[in-house]
Amino acid sequence: MLIKCDVLKSQIITDNPKLLSALCSLYAFKVEGANYSPQYRRKVWDGKKRFIADSGVFSTGLLSRLLEDLKRLNTVPTVEYEDPTSELYVKDIKLQNWVFRTHQEDLIRKALDAKRAILKAPTGFGKTSVIAYLIDRFKDKNVLVLFNRTQLITQTYDFLTKTINVPYKIGLAFGGVDEGSNITLASVHSLEKVVGTPAEYPDILIVDEAHEFCSGKFTSQVINAFPSAKYRFALTATVPTDKVKLYTLEGAFGPVVSSIDTQELINEGYLAKPIIQVIPVTCSSAPDNTTYLDWYKDYIVCSEYRNNLIKTVVEKALNKPNSKIAIIANSLEHAQKLNDILPKSIKLEGKDSLADRKDAIYDFVKGKYRVLIGTNILQTGIDIKEITHLINARGLKSEIPTIQALGRALRVDKDPVVYVYDFLDEDGWILEKHSRSRIKAYKKEGHTVTIMPRISNGSQ
Repeated sequence: MLIKCDVLKSQIITDNPKLLSALCSLYAFKVEGANYSPQYRRKVWDGKKRFIADSGVFSTGLLSRLLEDLKRLNTVPTVEYEDPTSELYVKDIKLQNWVFRTHQEDLIRKALDAKRAILKAPTGFGKTSVIAYLIDRFKDKNVLVLFNRTQLITQTYDFLTKTINVPYKIGLAFGGVDEGSNITLASVHSLEKVVGTPAEYPDILIVDEAHEFCSGKFTSQVINAFPSAKYRFALTATVPTDKVKLYTLEGAFGPVVSSIDTQELINEGYLAKPIIQVIPVTCSSAPDNTTYLDWYKDYIVCSEYRNNLIKTVVEKALNKPNSKIAIIANSLEHAQKLNDILPKSIKLEGKDSLADRKDAIYDFVKGKYRVLIGTNILQTGIDIKEITHLINARGLKSEIPTIQALGRALRVDKDPVVYVYDFLDEDGWILEKHSRSRIKAYKKEGHTVTIMPRISNGSQ
């Protein structure tokens, strides 16, 4: 068997059609929600995503996984590279004006050894410093760093230009900003700004919060682009567990590597220990004709009873000196309702300018407001170590948003612990299923979860 490899695509060449067919089946997975697709209903599609085509073509990042699977089948193929990569040996991991932790050095070495990889860096790991090192390591080449949020671009830019004070220019491509350089920090939504610049043909591609790029037609296409980028690194705190998303990400970047997990960061004092308390909320049984969206609105967004429970938690937390509470909702409507009933609260919205966000966070940190309410904008890209209490008010089931949200509260400040509140919406249906998925996600990260005493439901 021969495997011919290029940057983006590779191909299995074999005279054993049964083996190739078996590999094609092994690398085919059911797509979530496929049964709702018209193609599936017309029986012209079986609902599966195939990562190895009948011709043997596959995304190059899956090579490591494929070689392991072939090894189990006692098959060792010959691998040929169209354009081999150079070794990236580095004796010392150094960066001016910065001292790396041991686990950061370890992850950087693993990244350089792999040359293309998904770097799993838990919240509080210091992934911005890892990005900074990779940029510095390749500063004489064309480097493109992609982000899905403007906040993360400015955070990384400030780290490079102010904290590290790099002696070379860092280009920016997002919104109304268009500053060229061989090193470019870009928004995935402003890629037209890199056309005609060195970043259009990068030697190195780095993607932050990479889990957000492995679903959705546009973002998936982006991470599978840039054929000039032989060295490819993706950073995330939450590697997808869904096979389709995971293999999409691995196909673009390669295997997952890590050096430390969340519990080790807590034990070593780099993160606060979360005290997670889940409050049961008894709901009515859903009528047969109720849709999920209507049910969610009635029993989460507009539930006076549930929102008043949140208010009670906030009021108790405010009795503690210097407490600062962050609340994550799923919609602007819910965020506004909570803002209306909570004293000393301020609301962040995605439409707010960066200056307005900074002002709001400054006022929150300095105590003008002691309650900060936001939607997905609070999930990633905002690090406020002063948070003492976090309330996940939004429900939902996904593991990644749950852990990303929790990460907003784990930065160590004066108190080595942080108090986290969630809800067990006991409706015997989908809200309860989602609640138990979140509890499972917390426990999977190694956190202890306490279910509080049952609370009887009042009128809605």
